[in-house]
Amino acid sequence: MTKLINETDPDLIVFDQSYPNNDDPHYPEDFSFVQDTCEQQLMNGKVILILDDNFTRRWEAPEWQEMMYLENSLTGETVERTCCRGDLSFMTDSPYLKEKIEQWSSTDNRHVCPRSIDDCRDEDSGFGRVLLEAMAEH
Repeated sequence: MTKLINETDPDLIVFDQSYPNNDDPHYPEDFSFVQDTCEQQLMNGKVILILDDNFTRRWEAPEWQEMMYLENSLTGETVERTCCRGDLSFMTDSPYLKEKIEQWSSTDNRHVCPRSIDDCRDEDSGFGRVLLEAMAEH
């Protein structure tokens, strides 16, 4: 995976920590892979996005806490956690991406629930489009 990242040099890396990885041999179980990859991405001046449930104990883990002090070498922005109104939290170093995801996750329609982590995986939710547009405008 690291070789692939080095070869492709992505502008954005997204991790979904709540993704059920039992059946996917390419999704690492060890958080150190996520942490190492994010550190490398930030050292290269690129953007990271880590998605998870809002109400999970993973946010209390020391590894997660350490992530929130990492800084992007190009922008100087620090990784911050954002809790959305629905069951969605995320960490990113991009204030612009943060704003776009917050707008997507919220709704002014009081008859519709706020977006959750499950909506991030739904092709029809528009989450992928939000990421593409945010990175194109970034």
